[in-house]
Amino acid sequence: MAKFSKRKGIIIGLGLIVVMVTFAALNHKIGYCPFLGKIIAKNKLTAYAQIQGWDRDQVQVQYDWYNGSYVGSFGDRQLSYKLQNNAIYDEEANTRENAALEELYAPIRDQFPNTVTFPEHAFLWSMVNADDYTSRAQRLYLLGVYNTAAMTADESTKMPAAIAMEFIVGMGDNFNITGIQLIYADRNGMYDIEIRGDTFQPLEYEQLLAATKKRPEERLPESYREWRQRVD
Repeated sequence: MAKFSKRKGIIIGLGLIVVMVTFAALNHKIGYCPFLGKIIAKNKLTAYAQIQGWDRDQVQVQYDWYNGSYVGSFGDRQLSYKLQNNAIYDEEANTRENAALEELYAPIRDQFPNTVTFPEHAFLWSMVNADDYTSRAQRLYLLGVYNTAAMTADESTKMPAAIAMEFIVGMGDNFNITGIQLIYADRNGMYDIEIRGDTFQPLEYEQLLAATKKRPEERLPESYREWRQRVD
């Protein structure tokens, strides 16, 4: 009987470990935690909505499986909460951040040599720390930077990180760029930098350089091939 009870205790213990590991894996992979996640999200989003002066009486929170976040509806307004990094996305605040970037965009571009051209618009995806609304995690999108300057292959490899860093510095201290998607091209090829903006730590040059990837020839878009023929 004692041996059976001991075996039963071991099985229960292993079962609890499996459940805990499963919960942890769900939280890490998709930001979902059964039961508890919804409660946490509701509390975080309600506290944020209170600061904004929104109506909090009829708040409804659901998990958005497609985007991996909890969505809270406050009347005709919505907020989303990422459990993985304890961050809140506010579309209205994000719109204001992009408007501020748009005002700076032309002056920043003017700081670069005339061999470097930027896309028509740059974009931000901005979230705030759910426990400190002054702390933001912002991902910058620069989708199509072209450079006609003649460079060595080694110089081309380093150029995307250098441009990204100079652009971020030009944005000033009112932004906290923690992630980026950059598409850069010159005569030597096309390069991508993709870093998620999940942390609240600002990007550094070494991090950008390490994330720089050159596209293989078979993945180059036709628009780039045509551009290279024109500038060669």
